Amino acid sequence: MMACNVRDGSSLDALILLIKMLQMKKATNYVTFMSALATCSNTEFVDEEKIVHALVILIGLHENLVVRNAPVTMYAKSGLMIDARKVFQMLPKRNEVTWNALIGR
Repeated sequence: MMACNVRDGSSLDALILLIKMLQMKKATNYVTFMSALATCSNTEFVDEEKIVHALVILIGLHENLVVRNAPVTMYAKSGLMIDARKVFQMLPKRNEVTWNALIGR
């Protein structure tokens, strides 16, 4: 459902859904947070980007290879290159996707 909201440009609805899922203690996984990170990838949601990124770390999903690259992409798309670079530099492993996330904004 979140991914559909993101695809349809309903970013706010996707974030509200994430909040409701967390409040109701519904199961979340890397797909949930990939959608949330994609939702925040614009200048309208700078504060939310940092919150979702913190949740990813808190829950422990930052170790997932797919999720690991997403904050770099998210920050870069929002023009927050200093944050994108910080996340990039903290990654233990970098691959082509990681490099492209940083330079492909």
